[in-house]
Amino acid sequence: PVENGSRRLFHRNTRLRLADGCILLGQHMDGEELARLVSEGFPFVAVGRRDEAEGVPYVGIDYRALTRELIAKAAERGHTTAVYVHGDRDTPSSRDRLAEIEAAGESGSLSFLSLPDVGGDLAATARAIVESGATLVVAEDAFAAEDLALALERLGISLPGDISLAALGEVQSHTVGGLRLSGFHTPRQRIAFEALSLLRELISAEPEDAATIDRQRLLNGSLELGETLVARRADA
Repeated sequence: PVENGSRRLFHRNTRLRLADGCILLGQHMDGEELARLVSEGFPFVAVGRRDEAEGVPYVGIDYRALTRELIAKAAERGHTTAVYVHGDRDTPSSRDRLAEIEAAGESGSLSFLSLPDVGGDLAATARAIVESGATLVVAEDAFAAEDLALALERLGISLPGDISLAALGEVQSHTVGGLRLSGFHTPRQRIAFEALSLLRELISAEPEDAATIDRQRLLNGSLELGETLVARRADA
């Protein structure tokens, strides 16, 4: 149930206690409620890395490793300046991506301008990208990348001829101008399988064995090079 704009686990209309355990889905989770579930020993598994409370069991994707790999590929292709467009969401996976973007700038491998697309003014964001002189745009997810591509094309920008484009998320079936979008492949079926397997372990474990269970698991995704992350133009 939603209360005061937030989804609540502990609510009079929630039948949580009737279940042997549960799988939690969603980008935003309440830290106090997660901590309460952990302290009460209720078996549950969150899909996606969680850091709002200590000891939360989860199965997620290692977005930091994937982001590092994509940045390395961009640098190999000659890119030195890029723009990162993101939703400014305060979630673990969003922070993981942003941490690697910032680390790239600090190491000098690729300089990023961070543009939080909070207002949703894509035209203004596209103009800022062009004015920055960046040769690469990285969006937080594939849907944002597709929207940005349309806004940039309205300004006469050729993708990836003038500016390369990539997304820090699943890009399967996503295209830009008929070209396969560059980004990640995330094994969603395996995530579901691992989450259910972990939940079964937590439910069936004897008290003396519970502490030995690996409760926080990050799975490896893969880089999908696609066709929109290309070598930087020689005159850029």
